[in-house]
Amino acid sequence: MGIFATSMKGKWEGLTYVDLFAGPGLCVVDDSWEEIHGSPLLALETRTPFDVVVCVEEDDEARAALSARVRRHPRGNSVEVLPGDCNAVVTDVIAKMPPRFLSLVFIDPEGVADLDPTTLKSLGDQRHVDLIILFAQNMAINRNKWRWLSQEDTPLDKLTPEWRTARTPEVVQFMDQLHGMGFTFVESARRAFRNRRGARLYYLVFASRSSVAAEFWRKISGDEQMPLFNQF
Repeated sequence: MGIFATSMKGKWEGLTYVDLFAGPGLCVVDDSWEEIHGSPLLALETRTPFDVVVCVEEDDEARAALSARVRRHPRGNSVEVLPGDCNAVVTDVIAKMPPRFLSLVFIDPEGVADLDPTTLKSLGDQRHVDLIILFAQNMAINRNKWRWLSQEDTPLDKLTPEWRTARTPEVVQFMDQLHGMGFTFVESARRAFRNRRGARLYYLVFASRSSVAAEFWRKISGDEQMPLFNQF
């Protein structure tokens, strides 16, 4: 968020931050019960401010908590909190994103059922966007794929339709789809996100049409140099 806002300020008419699964604005660390700011509040705390912040949250209780927290923030006037499933209200989300602004869109679903490629395509077709997407390869797909193989309609059939026959991991299939949507730079963060036992949990995937954004991503995404296929 910080490198995006600082580096792009003045190069566009304005900057937008969009959080499609915004949550209540605070996170709690399991072991210590320490409260830390979630992504919507982090977006309000960049040294260079975003001009517009759009948050979507379907859960009524979480949305009410988020709305109260952003109202108390000094930059809270820049925030719009929208109700509903982000995939169902994507047209409303796009309407809040000024057309001549550059937008950073953070997509952080709990699993893969709510990760809809048509939503990503709508955002990319109608606005200038960079996407950061949590792809729950190990948290959701690897844990459930054995069960989904016997089902006709699964979350993966919408997300990666060739998953039953493809020889590449689903995250690679998903990244290929982003390329097909016109994002010229699509890369997974080199940093490994693991649990306390060392098991890989998920991937952060970045998609952009800008070579400048690609350089930013490589600077902040970690130092691990493992090829993507070796990370499974």
